Amino acid sequence: VCNDIIGPGAGIDKVMFANMDGEDGWEVIVSWSIYSNVQKMVRIYSFGIDGTFVEVPTSYIDPETLESRDVIYNELLYGDFDNDGKEELLTFAMASATSQTDAKANMIEYYYNSDTHEPFATVTWSAAIDNSVISYQKIKTCYISEGSPVSNMDDAQETAGLYAVVLDGVNAQNMMVTDVVCWDSSTGMFSAPFCNAESGLSTAFVRSDWILSQDINADGLVELPSAELMPSYTEESAEKLYMLRWNRYISNSENHIVPVMNTIHNSNDGYYMVIPDSWVGKITAKMDVANSTLYFYVFDSETNSFGTELFRIYVCSEEDYLQLEDKGFFKLATVGTKVYCARVQEEFTVEGNILTQEGISSLFKLIE
Repeated sequence: VCNDIIGPGAGIDKVMFANMDGEDGWEVIVSWSIYSNVQKMVRIYSFGIDGTFVEVPTSYIDPETLESRDVIYNELLYGDFDNDGKEELLTFAMASATSQTDAKANMIEYYYNSDTHEPFATVTWSAAIDNSVISYQKIKTCYISEGSPVSNMDDAQETAGLYAVVLDGVNAQNMMVTDVVCWDSSTGMFSAPFCNAESGLSTAFVRSDWILSQDINADGLVELPSAELMPSYTEESAEKLYMLRWNRYISNSENHIVPVMNTIHNSNDGYYMVIPDSWVGKITAKMDVANSTLYFYVFDSETNSFGTELFRIYVCSEEDYLQLEDKGFFKLATVGTKVYCARVQEEFTVEGNILTQEGISSLFKLIE
């Protein structure tokens, strides 16, 4: 045993190594579990000249009481988020009724006292994030748009893209909510651009399907999904079907959201269908979960109802599929004992493009 560490919590959540001062060597980041392992508290340790651990003071000044406080959080990431050659900590705290605190993202950076050269760490940036989230399903660092400047570069110089933290969480209504924390080149600060400061909610990317943000079109950027009711359904419908719009975030003064793809996901059977832009508003669909079938129809805009069936996607066994081949079904994919197949019911032409077996096959994708 070289060093003993006495921490503030009941146990260690995780230990990480980060280069927070940009110099040779590493700082040791210890995330301590407190309050029944739900909330955490961070401690940073550096190696002293004699090789022993030295705890680096880590806190922030409460703007209301002007007292020094520990940073309490639920999730923690580290990385060089502003591309300054030093790694920072990002903490994410969910709203707490017990402590009457709102959800917040904090950045912790490492400095040296100019007089004593003693190290310390402090919160240099905070932003409100969605207050309704009660658990995080996935938090990842990724690129979400192309060619955005970062802090230590000339405004005319651009990187490969905007580096961000994407948070996919779930709220008490069992809805998935996506929040984003990223560098804002217009202000030279980090921001959470989709959280409304007044309501404390992020409403741009809310959906009933637990589909994570991902690089849906394999372009190297993570897209953010929002949900849109398919035609013929209303919010009062007993059963609803949503189309997911996959959006790219363009960081500028207007914070543009640009749709890049549309899909209907069947998470139960492990696939999704890409919906071409030319189909949107002209077709609708119905999910039969019990029979593993997804039906597509012409949308009758006059009656706001389902029109003629166009095609269906069906999941069955290999044995069942052999009996369907002579009924017009064709195979899309095979995974283990499951066969994904389809049948075209009605020829459908949109902007000169006829619905074909090849066309349906190209739009069918397995969920990886």
